[in-house]
Amino acid sequence: MKGIYKDDKLEGWGIQTVMDGTFKGEFEEGRTSGFGEFLRNKGPIYYGNWIDSIQFGIGYEVWGDNSRYEGEYNNGVKEGIGSFYSDGICMYCGEWKNNNMEGFGIYNYTDGRKYIGEWKSNKMEGYGELYMKEGKKYFGFFKDEKKNGFGIYYFLDNNFYVGFWKEGKQHGLGKYIKNKTVKYGLWNSGKKEKFFNKEEDFEDSFDENDDKYSTFFKWDINKLKQFLYFEGYEENKNEKNFDKKNSDSESENSDEFKNIGKKNNGNNNVKNSDDEDEEEEKNDDLL
Repeated sequence: MKGIYKDDKLEGWGIQTVMDGTFKGEFEEGRTSGFGEFLRNKGPIYYGNWIDSIQFGIGYEVWGDNSRYEGEYNNGVKEGIGSFYSDGICMYCGEWKNNNMEGFGIYNYTDGRKYIGEWKSNKMEGYGELYMKEGKKYFGFFKDEKKNGFGIYYFLDNNFYVGFWKEGKQHGLGKYIKNKTVKYGLWNSGKKEKFFNKEEDFEDSFDENDDKYSTFFKWDINKLKQFLYFEGYEENKNEKNFDKKNSDSESENSDEFKNIGKKNNGNNNVKNSDDEDEEEEKNDDLL
């Protein structure tokens, strides 16, 4: 150990080598406190704040391939607002909890897709907006990485499906809008079972669990999208006020991001870029 000592303990600036690597920075009563850098023998280099020998506050972590995390730490783990970069490009910007993407965040996939919305344990969960590179998009709810619950799907021809989803596919009551013509129907695992002859027959099909959504089918798309957005975040009572516009411009892609799960101390199960589109919605499935 090198540095300034007080009562036989490092106090102020110093250098300390331990089993995992070498710390250079500020000490208080022999423990790392303040700003410092920790050069691990294996793994990322950390630059940032410490409290009582624990990463705490704003930090910066860099891996051997030059990918990096910039953001907040709490009690030694990534927690708060942070961004993950690869090749100088922001791949994820948003909230973290216990080294996982959790809360609100923006994820730029390597295949050109972009997701803006809620996360839980590194998975799309809650309300979100998914933009596909070819122009299709989905606004609605997700569960365990898949479209689940109520949502709006925009096709390339500017037609829409508005209704219920389950495990990534249209499932339950919905309506299909094509060239301003509206058809109400019932879907099962992505396949149309029937169309209703009258709107009244469609409305009579709602059970008590779906009843709160019955009014949604009468709204125009823009009003419905806005309502779903606010309803989604109202359900997250612990939501932080994070401005997604701060990172909306960083929408490039990188294959390196598929390794982020390993880089977050091996505790994450972040999907690869080709994991999501479990089905390709087509107009033929709706007609």
